[in-house]
Amino acid sequence: MSGPAASGGRSLGTRFFAGLHALSSGCSRLPLLAGVALVVSARVVPLLEEPAPQPVVPEMVAQEAVSEEAALIDAVLAKRAPDLGLTLRRRLGQAIDEESRRTGYDPLLVLALIDVESDFEEESVSEKGARGLMQIKPSTLHFLAEKEGLKLSREEVVADPAVCVRLGIRYLRSLQGRFGGDLDLALMAYNAGPTRIRDAMKAGELEKFRRYPRAVRRDFRRFREGHGLGGDWALAQREPPPETPGETPTAAP
Repeated sequence: MSGPAASGGRSLGTRFFAGLHALSSGCSRLPLLAGVALVVSARVVPLLEEPAPQPVVPEMVAQEAVSEEAALIDAVLAKRAPDLGLTLRRRLGQAIDEESRRTGYDPLLVLALIDVESDFEEESVSEKGARGLMQIKPSTLHFLAEKEGLKLSREEVVADPAVCVRLGIRYLRSLQGRFGGDLDLALMAYNAGPTRIRDAMKAGELEKFRRYPRAVRRDFRRFREGHGLGGDWALAQREPPPETPGETPTAAP
């Protein structure tokens, strides 16, 4: 260890007090002067002393205003899918927020759909080959991407979870338009395929497919009520889906 610091390293206040001490002790005829100087020093020295180093606190960085819905989406994703990572979570949150607004859905409906489909497991793969958070087959994803004009290969589409979520939300929306605006039928078609639901409607055997929309309704209500919101199923849609008369839908694979 090094020796004591040289006097040149002492603070100005310390040297000032040392001088006063010498003055008062070395000259008995100047007690009054020394006393006055001590009083003055009590006021002056704090101004002369170097301020003690303060801990470095990062400055608050101004952030863009976050909507209540965006914050709600992020809260659900953070709780249900903590392993996604911050960057991916933000991209997914942005995709859900933007596409929900575009399609007229409550974002918690989309999150309920993800919960039922994949339990928020981004790497989930079904026995039939459906993949990702929204459990869509690569062939269907590629079809949807081409329909939306995306110049991406099948591998590129499948590898991007945010793109898959965007396509999944738009797919649900298109199914709802094809089934006369009925959200329950659209959910059944999303799960079982539009052709099977059409056939079941003709055969009067639709009941066995109703379990899926019930599960989505349940999770939608749970998410809403868990954040102090009403769980009425009517809140799943912000606006009635527009119908296109005479539209001939193109069946997805």
